[in-house]
Amino acid sequence: MTRPPLPPLAVALAHLRSIASWSREELGHGHGLASKTIAEFEAGHRTLSRARAEQLVATLGFGPEMLDEVLADVERRRGEVSPEGSIPLPPAERRALARSQRDLSAYLAAELGRLRRLERAREERAAAGALFERLAGFTSIQRCRAVEGAEKYLSWALALRLAEESAKAAPDSAARALEYAELGLRVAERVAGAECLVPPAFGLLLRGQAWAFLANARRVAGNLPGADEGLARCDQLWEEGEGGDPDGLIDPSRRFDLKASLRKHQGRLDEALVALDQALATGLRGEAAGRVLLKKAFALEQCGQPETALATLSQAELYLDASAEPRLVCVLRFNQAVNLCH
Repeated sequence: MTRPPLPPLAVALAHLRSIASWSREELGHGHGLASKTIAEFEAGHRTLSRARAEQLVATLGFGPEMLDEVLADVERRRGEVSPEGSIPLPPAERRALARSQRDLSAYLAAELGRLRRLERAREERAAAGALFERLAGFTSIQRCRAVEGAEKYLSWALALRLAEESAKAAPDSAARALEYAELGLRVAERVAGAECLVPPAFGLLLRGQAWAFLANARRVAGNLPGADEGLARCDQLWEEGEGGDPDGLIDPSRRFDLKASLRKHQGRLDEALVALDQALATGLRGEAAGRVLLKKAFALEQCGQPETALATLSQAELYLDASAEPRLVCVLRFNQAVNLCH
């Protein structure tokens, strides 16, 4: 008598637990379950519900999508064997199936590694927020000494936080925007130059991002040649570091967004529109996409294209949340009125 196949959820749980290198005891502990219970789930001796399976694999670091992917793969492989599971595969097909299994295992291991890196990145960003708050309480001289001397300030996340704080400060204080941008660049250079802190290609992208924000600060301060120089340096570093940020820790849209601000300031509106389209092409979503679309609509208005500007404002409205950022919605309504007048 042919033994019935294991339930797909049982196979998926055993596979994902193996990929994550967790013991049954470790997995059960977080849910108040004995290792024997986990073994019974995996052996099909105890019914494993979908809800329970999702809870268990979440502990291993996998989401529902990963569970679905493994379940689909289990079903596909069983279908390749035969509907009844009793007809043996020819040798060539068995080898192909074995390769498929190895490929899936490699993919799952890589995905688990990526999830762990993203969790570490989240922790580093939180730590960078605390470091910035500490720096904000210092004098300018103390801030310079801190980022130059203390190892705790050697953080890629802090470099990015200082850069973004520079952009926030720009409307109110060109001097503070310059200071934060220069500090961010210095931190980025130290991080990129330190061994084992970040991969070389990521260090290039980090420095390039810092240069983009320094260029923006120089624009606000009225140093347009210096801003052009900074953006050229940014583009060069991003070209050299291409592919160095597989986890998407650095926002690729920001350099195009900041370039558009400079080109608009210089009256080079066609170039500003190209840069804004490049920013949108990076896959922006949410409020960030809304902000860029607002800038694009303004540039279109300045180019004498009110109809296209109105269509772009309608796109921007889909991404803006009046309860979260009412000022942006006011800007949108005002620009709609202006373009309707045109």
